[in-house]
Amino acid sequence: MTFAGSRFLQFLGAFMVGLAVTGFVFGVGYNFLPPHHTKLWELIMILLVGIIIGVLFAKLAWNFIKSWVVSIMAAAAVVVLVLMLLGVADVTIMWVKIAAIFVGIFVGGYVGRKLNKPIKTFGTAFVGSFMVVRGSSFYIGGWPGEEMPSLHHHKYDAFIFAYLAAFLILWFAGSLIQLRMIRDEDVDEDEDDAFKGEDEGRTCGCF
Repeated sequence: MTFAGSRFLQFLGAFMVGLAVTGFVFGVGYNFLPPHHTKLWELIMILLVGIIIGVLFAKLAWNFIKSWVVSIMAAAAVVVLVLMLLGVADVTIMWVKIAAIFVGIFVGGYVGRKLNKPIKTFGTAFVGSFMVVRGSSFYIGGWPGEEMPSLHHHKYDAFIFAYLAAFLILWFAGSLIQLRMIRDEDVDEDEDDAFKGEDEGRTCGCF
């Protein structure tokens, strides 16, 4: 999660979608087979068809998560924030709420789209770093709020600063590595499109 979180989320989402679609296609196909007369080759064929369809849907899910999941999450977050602010301001006019929701969706979606890669990169590195440090604390001890009687106060403070330093280092390193991975991927995509930026009338190779 720390060093490949953005890719991990895409892989996990695509895998879950592909697995669900494969299971659904296999279940539907199995129900159409005659009861008590099912042959092994029929099951294999249905499974292969399910896998092929599942892979296609997994590819669609991969591209969707890569391009739009951050925008959707950002839009939802802004809408929740807008509704909370309207509640605090005691705004009860319905058309004002509806207009604010639409504005929140647009603003959140736009910001999420523009900051898609940074949000996924720094967000997953943040969560992954916290999980690593917090998981290590169960074996090392001295996590803030869980002071052990056997630890002297100055040793406890040292644990706090050590965990904080480890978290910041992991977060920084994970973010840099993920940004490098994304940059390399963008370069590869640009190199694959040999005619990117060329005039359409000149991309046939004749001129």
